[in-house]
Amino acid sequence: MPGEPDQIYVDARRALLDALDALGPQAAAIVLVGAQAIYLHASDADVAVAMRTRDSDLAVDPRELADQPTLEAAMLGAGFRLSDDPGIWLAEDTGAQVDLLVPESLAFGKGRRGARVPGQVRVAGPAALLVAKLHKVGERRDTPDRLVDKDALDIYRILVGISTPTLAGAWRGLLADPISAPVAGTAVTYLGELFGTAGGIGSRMAARAVVPLMDGDTIAQGSAALAQDLLEALK
Repeated sequence: MPGEPDQIYVDARRALLDALDALGPQAAAIVLVGAQAIYLHASDADVAVAMRTRDSDLAVDPRELADQPTLEAAMLGAGFRLSDDPGIWLAEDTGAQVDLLVPESLAFGKGRRGARVPGQVRVAGPAALLVAKLHKVGERRDTPDRLVDKDALDIYRILVGISTPTLAGAWRGLLADPISAPVAGTAVTYLGELFGTAGGIGSRMAARAVVPLMDGDTIAQGSAALAQDLLEALK
């Protein structure tokens, strides 16, 4: 049926759960980010296109890491192998990918900017995820071959799945934090430029991502309307 996850997504989610279980003793240093976090927050969004991602992203805060177990030992013990690229682990049975990322700084603070899942692993809040996705699309718009329509659809999922007041409140928190303020401020500009109109690059990308399961023009117009509501709330 439309919107039902495919096997690739099922394998990716299974690998994520295995990794989280293995990294449980390091939970204080782990933050779930990327598409898996978006799907967790916006799973009820009315989008007929299946949730689909080939990998899972886990941000690691080195300041919170305990001495034992090491990340390498935990992942190897859970049936993962390190790929040729640093920080990218592959499940031995399915090849599903789990990326352990060490960002320059984490824009996922406490309180309304984060959530919790069983096992006390932190999940990046929807506003922080939206900011990150906007940067991903905005920074690639001048290199169209690097743009992926699914990224814009993930943005639409957040806009439609999370209330505007909730997003605006958390985003204002990001803007008030000196660590995240520059990135969050630039993302406000990206939101207007990419999704502020139905003809914006982001709105059209989201529209393409839903065809033929949904009407692309409706998604483009909805993206623009939701973006404008959020921009107004952020003033």
